[in-house]
Amino acid sequence: MPKTEIKNRSPKTWVQLTINAPASHADLIAAFLASVPVDGVEQTAPPPEADAPAREDINCYLSPGPDFETRSAEIKEFIQRFNNLLSEAEQISCHYSEVIEEDWNAGWKEHFKPFRLSERLVIKPTWVDFTARPADLVIEMDPGMAFGTGLHATTRLTVRMIEKLFSGRKPPATVLDVGCGTGIIGMSSVLFGAGKVIGVDNDPDAREAARANIAHNGLLSCTVIDDDLKDVSGEYNLIAANITCDILTMLVPDLVRCLSPDGDLILSGILAGDQSEAMEENLNSRGLILVELCRDDEWVGMRFQRPL
Repeated sequence: MPKTEIKNRSPKTWVQLTINAPASHADLIAAFLASVPVDGVEQTAPPPEADAPAREDINCYLSPGPDFETRSAEIKEFIQRFNNLLSEAEQISCHYSEVIEEDWNAGWKEHFKPFRLSERLVIKPTWVDFTARPADLVIEMDPGMAFGTGLHATTRLTVRMIEKLFSGRKPPATVLDVGCGTGIIGMSSVLFGAGKVIGVDNDPDAREAARANIAHNGLLSCTVIDDDLKDVSGEYNLIAANITCDILTMLVPDLVRCLSPDGDLILSGILAGDQSEAMEENLNSRGLILVELCRDDEWVGMRFQRPL
């Protein structure tokens, strides 16, 4: 998923940048912040004003380390450029504040509730009771060790496309989860019936969080390795990559290389329109065709195959 949810780190005090923006642009802004990268992002919807377009608060967390000024300047420039494209009524506002780590974790526990990520899959915090339906599959998460909780639209798209794919045929023997984050997509694949899942991520904190979540849920046929995608060998029946579009574009050659001749490639983190059209053209030029496109707000999930 683009990584747009909370990511814990060691400093006790954090700098919080709250950005208020039109709801229609909130996901795009959150995805940019994740690419900076910041140390965490969460989106909340303040009470709507009468007769006013919907807006969201995007809370961005930064550790006050040596690169704080550089990252802050990059965010400031992005906001200025974004505002140049908006009307006066749509303008983005932002302000800084300090957050104590203990308060942050308490806030997550208050707001993180069980939710249904797909028709059968439920994500629940470890400290909350949940009565599952007979067919439900449940993944337990703890924000104290999590990089993301699956709330983002791109994660929903990916998991729902995988669930649909698996329900229509025999689940694939091998799955490669690229940019695995907390491991939600890989763990979901195991629960839906995949034989073996390999997760890769270039962030060591993400790999650590994924391994902890996999062990906690007892899904040991899902493994996270330290290799970059370029070093991964073999072919996989399903490859899922939920990352920002610019990164996906760079990874396309290796994604295609690792895909088995009869495999499926599911990509998410792509905006509808220019990005999805460019991605389809890119994959077409490498011998793959688009066989399914799903949409959630401005985001799309795309499934590709090699033609028979």
